[in-house]
Amino acid sequence: NRINQVLNDILLSRSSTLRSLHSLSLENCSNLSDDVLCGIAQQCKEHLIKINLFNCVSLTSASLSQLCRLARGLQELDVSHCNQGMDDSTLEVMADRCR
Repeated sequence: NRINQVLNDILLSRSSTLRSLHSLSLENCSNLSDDVLCGIAQQCKEHLIKINLFNCVSLTSASLSQLCRLARGLQELDVSHCNQGMDDSTLEVMADRCR
């Protein structure tokens, strides 16, 4: 899908820029894939403190858990309406990793 292609292109072409990203809003990117979110988490893990994933309904618990494991400085995480990605183990990871 188009949004995933664009985000993948950004990840590949701007990886050094993404490393210093502090805040990111992907609100209403309903087709955002797990692969793209995991790529973002990998690139931004050092400095990311806030990410808005409101209504990113395609995300699963695997990518949300991976985001929380990698982004150790994460302080704000909006996963409202990400119903597919919410389960008990994901919530535990979020509670443990997010400050």
